[in-house]
Amino acid sequence: DSSSDASQKQWATYYADLASRAAHYFHQNPTVTEPHPEMELPPPPPPKAAAPPPPPPPPINNPKSLTSDDKTFKSYLDRCLQQCNTPQEKEAMAEASKAVLKTAIQTGSLHTKDWSREPLLSNKILPKSPEPRQKSPPSYPQSYGYSAPDSSSHYGPAVTNSPKKSKSSKKKHSEKKRPLLDMSTGASNGSYYGPSVSSLSFSGSPNNNSKRAKPITNVNAAGFNNSSVTLNRRMQRFASSFREDTGSASFEEDSSKGPIIIGTCQVLEKEYLRLTSAPKAELVRPQPILERHFANLKSEYADIKHRHDYLWFCSQLKAIRQDCTVQHLKNKFCVQVYEFHAKVALEQGDLNEFNQCQTQLKYLYPALKSEGETLPNRSEFVSYRILYAVYMNLHSEKATIDMKDILGNEDLSLFLKNGGVGSEDEGCKSVKHALAVLNAAQEGNYHVFFSRLFPSQFGHQDFFLNLMIPVMRKRGLETLCGAYRPTLDAEFVCERLQLSVDKEGIEWLEQAGCIMERVASQGSDGQPQERVVIKTKESQIKMPEDPKKESKLM
Repeated sequence: DSSSDASQKQWATYYADLASRAAHYFHQNPTVTEPHPEMELPPPPPPKAAAPPPPPPPPINNPKSLTSDDKTFKSYLDRCLQQCNTPQEKEAMAEASKAVLKTAIQTGSLHTKDWSREPLLSNKILPKSPEPRQKSPPSYPQSYGYSAPDSSSHYGPAVTNSPKKSKSSKKKHSEKKRPLLDMSTGASNGSYYGPSVSSLSFSGSPNNNSKRAKPITNVNAAGFNNSSVTLNRRMQRFASSFREDTGSASFEEDSSKGPIIIGTCQVLEKEYLRLTSAPKAELVRPQPILERHFANLKSEYADIKHRHDYLWFCSQLKAIRQDCTVQHLKNKFCVQVYEFHAKVALEQGDLNEFNQCQTQLKYLYPALKSEGETLPNRSEFVSYRILYAVYMNLHSEKATIDMKDILGNEDLSLFLKNGGVGSEDEGCKSVKHALAVLNAAQEGNYHVFFSRLFPSQFGHQDFFLNLMIPVMRKRGLETLCGAYRPTLDAEFVCERLQLSVDKEGIEWLEQAGCIMERVASQGSDGQPQERVVIKTKESQIKMPEDPKKESKLM
């Protein structure tokens, strides 16, 4: 108000005059540190008028006269409990007073507040009688014979309850009862993972009233809304966020494959890095750039003297495969990349990388064949898959090999007929040779393996056969030692197992557990000579340790 403003101005003038007089006094008396009592001071402004007295306190609820003891919280609680008539009401009142006590302790007003002036808690806090809880009807997937009203959902028909239930299904799925979640409240909160637990309401209960939201019918067993409207909105949201992350990326919307990236990078050489986020178009090379770099890699790999090591080649080829994958390229160029990488990995003994390449080729070949593409190396890589399966089974000692897994979805008899295995082309001969190796390995026929099948003249088959040799030699040595007793000529064994007759072959037999002995004999020319024999009865055949061979490119 105006009076307070005038008073403030007077005090401001007073303190300004006082400061001016003090400054003038100390300027004239520089040696003085404290003001002299006789210093002339300005007259103080008039005192402020006293505030009006506070209004009288409101009347208290208790008509009785209150003493000092009535101002404590204990008396306040006693007055609240006097309103209760039943033990249930007193229990509810005590619970409600705990919240008041906790608030008073936190604010520090427990002993300073005048509890005689606090309004009493209402005596309407009564415990509600518990109603019998009825279990909601269980929901079952459609595979158990229950129909759904809406089957146009992107993820399949929605889960609904059916009145027809059999005793067996009720007993079998009694522990899998799950009520449908009302996801209608999740549309307003904007959360990607749906509404919180507190905002979810369970439908199917007989106590639900008309004010609560009706459950959405397009909800799967996991509780997610899979209606067409929600799925379209979700797909647009993902597409927009994906487009923002990829910068200048171009997209071709494909309903069956999702967004496809069209790369814009013009750099030829790129190291392979595992993707941890959405790929960016400026870091992905388009197919023309990939073709140029792939041609350079093939020409450099052919130059043995000046080429890089295998780790560099593997990184470059995997980077090309990665760029093809993120752009959804499934054409003849991809087949050439996987075939070349598989052969390089096979030459370096990298079976893990070879298996990744031949697995992709197993699915690319039928897809391109249905489009009318010519695949000249398909029979060759089918033979590699057969030999790879033989090698893995030799080490895991499996009894059979699944040809359907080797050929994918194509039947073996149909492949043999259409592939022309009976003809004389090079690819079909390689398949016949691989099938012969398969039969020899399953039968343990070491004689056919070493005399007719090894070495092979088809492509890279010898790389697999070299890996099989230790196992086939061990099995052949076990067969020979079991057939000849008590001794067996070591030179004869080396010839049958394609081992050198010199010191190297003898050392391999000793590492395999053979007990060797030198005996004197008479040669064909009648001259005495010394020969080495194996004491088959004392020998314990085992797999010899094979030292690791270094990579050719390292």
